[in-house]
Amino acid sequence: PAVSLQLDDFAGELYSSDTDSTPIEDLVPDYGILEQIDYRYPVHDAYFTYASRGCVRKCHFCGVPKLEGAQRDAQPISQVVRGVEERYGPKKDLLLMDNNVVASVNYKNIIAEIRDLGFERGAKLQRPGMRLQVARRVDFNQGVDARILCKDKMYLQEMATIAIKPLRIAFDHIGARKPYETAIRFAYEVGLHDLSNYMLYNFHDSPEDLYERMRMNISLNEELGIRIFSFPMRY
Repeated sequence: PAVSLQLDDFAGELYSSDTDSTPIEDLVPDYGILEQIDYRYPVHDAYFTYASRGCVRKCHFCGVPKLEGAQRDAQPISQVVRGVEERYGPKKDLLLMDNNVVASVNYKNIIAEIRDLGFERGAKLQRPGMRLQVARRVDFNQGVDARILCKDKMYLQEMATIAIKPLRIAFDHIGARKPYETAIRFAYEVGLHDLSNYMLYNFHDSPEDLYERMRMNISLNEELGIRIFSFPMRY
């Protein structure tokens, strides 16, 4: 934990000398703690992990560059998935908490690994003893970067090969209007019609900016016959 938490041995911080153990972020999540409460989380049947950490951006409103640093790949997804399966059995969904997965130089390999783990487009899970199959789902729940998606349709063509639902594309300010619209149209062309997006507001924008972004989504929904669910987030 000393490496992951940047513990200071000189300051006498607890476990600061432990530099050889597995970093906390690479440990298999303890799903057993969910059995200690009565509440059932909506996303309770999923693998939780990262394919990459950090980000190539340095947005002033975001703490990721300080908390996680530069963009880099994490441990193989399969390592966490196999560990969870051994302890808690197979899970239906795959929830990835990457900040900017499309910025990874190994993006295609990440998508290929997701497919190989049984999360290809249209994938279903057959549980032992159950007659009916259940549809699997992949969710990059922190969103993906429209400024990268708009550069090459390849990014969304690759995304369309996995069971992504929904595809979340960030739309943090009106200045990203053109790349965002291009990314949405690319998504439509490759068959990704279940979309969502985070809309940051109250940073350096005006109420009119937020309204215009929401109006734009309504127009795209009507024009393309798709479903974009907007999620405004107050700064």
